[in-house]
This record gives sequence, structure tokens and C-alpha cells, in this order.
Amino acid sequence: MLFKNKRNFWLLLTILFIALFFRFYNFQNLQYFSEDEEMSAALVGRMIVEKRIGLVSQNLALNFSLGSFFHLLSVPLFALSHLNPIPVLLVMSGLGVLTTFMIFLAGKLLADFREGLVASFIYASSFVISLADRRWWTLSLNPLLMALAIIS
Repeated sequence: MLFKNKRNFWLLLTILFIALFFRFYNFQNLQYFSEDEEMSAALVGRMIVEKRIGLVSQNLALNFSLGSFFHLLSVPLFALSHLNPIPVLLVMSGLGVLTTFMIFLAGKLLADFREGLVASFIYASSFVISLADRRWWTLSLNPLLMALAIIS
């Protein structure tokens, strides 16, 4: 059983609301697109327009290719949004809220309910993490995947 009483339920719901607030408040004005995101969006856009898969992708920060798996995962998002990056960034922010819940579950599994709440509160209320959750780049899914790895 996830909740022993209503108080615990409302505490977690409050933390998830904080995560929602920090990730979606003033969304378009607190948004930026870095060089990596621009290059990735151009590569994904080219895949959609030309209907050809790109097997090599450029990463400006590392100066070598990481492969195209992330870009292939991004093709459906950009195709559904008609190459508009804002809906894609909204999806990434939604995944940040989901990550907050997964961090709660991981903390509850590793320690107890209270530590799960503390870990999820720290993740939900961190301004830097909320800005990173608003971005669409190769490392965006890492916190979610790590929380899922701990839970499994």
C-alpha cells in the first residue's frame, strides 16, 4: 500500500504540485535553446522532411557522435508538433514531474516514506533541476532512467 493515511497522500500531492509549478510557470519566457538542441532539432527536422534516417549525429560539446538513438526517439515528438519545439519542451517538463514521482518511489524503496518525500521535494523544488527538465537534449532522460533503474 502506497499511503497509510490521507496526510501522506496530500504531502506527496503537494510536492508534485510544486514540481508542476516550477516546470511550467512562465514557460515560454524562461525557455532557451542551446547549440546542442538547435543541432539536434535540425537533424530531426531533416529526418522528418527528407524521410531518411540519420545514422550519425553531431554533438558540439563532445566533438564526436553519440549515435542517433535519441534523435530517432525524438522524431515522433517533432512530427506530431509540426517541428515546433515548444510542445516537445512541454513533454520534457511533464517527464520532469513524472521523474519527481519516480524519485519518491525510489527513496521509499531504498529507505522509507519520509526519505522518499524529502528526495522528491528536493528534486521538485530545485530551480536548476527544473530548468534542466525544461530542456530537450541527450541527457534529459537520465534522471528518469536512473530512478527507474533503482526501482526495478
